Amino acid sequence: MKKIKRILTKIKTKIHEAFFEFKFRRILSRIHPAYGRWIFVGKGWHKIILDLDKQLAKIDPNYQIDQIKEKFGGLRYYCTLEHDEIGHALIKQAEEQSFKTCERCGVPGSTRKLRGWLSTLCDKCLKKRMDNDVGKDY
Repeated sequence: MKKIKRILTKIKTKIHEAFFEFKFRRILSRIHPAYGRWIFVGKGWHKIILDLDKQLAKIDPNYQIDQIKEKFGGLRYYCTLEHDEIGHALIKQAEEQSFKTCERCGVPGSTRKLRGWLSTLCDKCLKKRMDNDVGKDY
């Protein structure tokens, strides 16, 4: 039974990776090659990023992304835009939304300090994280 579970987990992971690449293809192509084409945030913030990209592309179809990451428990979206003022207001709004959205599953959450690190999680994901950390010495 455990072997079947591991195989199913691997299949699920491969499907998720392919879906991620398909979903984020346009965004990944906007990232400057010097920064590496990766997005290092949890699945819970994917919708925030996809929605923000659509909004920014409307005001500047050729905008370029420098980096998308998590920092201090919140989303950071660094990019170069033609219409800075409007674009940065949209970015600020998305970043603020991330502090109220679980970075793992996307439901409402809050920023919490865990072993010295800030993470934005819902109660359910916080419990999973705490259960996984039991016995770990950081």
